[in-house]
Amino acid sequence: MTPENRNLILAVALSMAVLFGWQILVIQPEIEKEQAQQALIAEQQAAKREADAAAGTPTIASNGTTANPTPGMPGMIVQEIAPADTAKRVTIDAPLVQGSFSLQGARIDDIILTSYRETLDTESDNIHFLKKTSSQAPFFAEFGWASSDADQPMPSAQTLWSADRDLLSPSSPVTLRWDNGKGLVFTRKISINDDYLIT
Repeated sequence: MTPENRNLILAVALSMAVLFGWQILVIQPEIEKEQAQQALIAEQQAAKREADAAAGTPTIASNGTTANPTPGMPGMIVQEIAPADTAKRVTIDAPLVQGSFSLQGARIDDIILTSYRETLDTESDNIHFLKKTSSQAPFFAEFGWASSDADQPMPSAQTLWSADRDLLSPSSPVTLRWDNGKGLVFTRKISINDDYLIT
């Protein structure tokens, strides 16, 4: 065996030892810690649900209706996260993606993949990847800000943005703007390429 081959094998062996050591000593404990935290949270939530049920507290539903009201007690009416479905929208028109997004919360909740269908049937519907909250199975992307200054309002799911155009395409990005009334103006530039990337 030549010195070069011996050094190469030694380098590979040391690299593997470092990787395995990192996995065992650092990554695995972090995973176990996260799993333990999730299990604790699940136990606490289950205990709270049992306590609420024993106390007769109505359960909150996610579809805007009253859930499991207790006889003799008024039910709790829960609204959707935000009425983004009825707010003004920006149309998305790209070679492989069609749809729209709401200016309320800048929520991207209407994405259709025009090159993919729900079944092998060429006449079946295109895949509806992101769906509005009014749909049977809502699925959307929403982003926001956080601040340590309680006096500075931050953009949220309720924020109504203004847009410089009504159409988002690969050649025409959309710039959103919102003034919080406290001296801060937020701008977001949303663009899409010829494939599936929205930034």
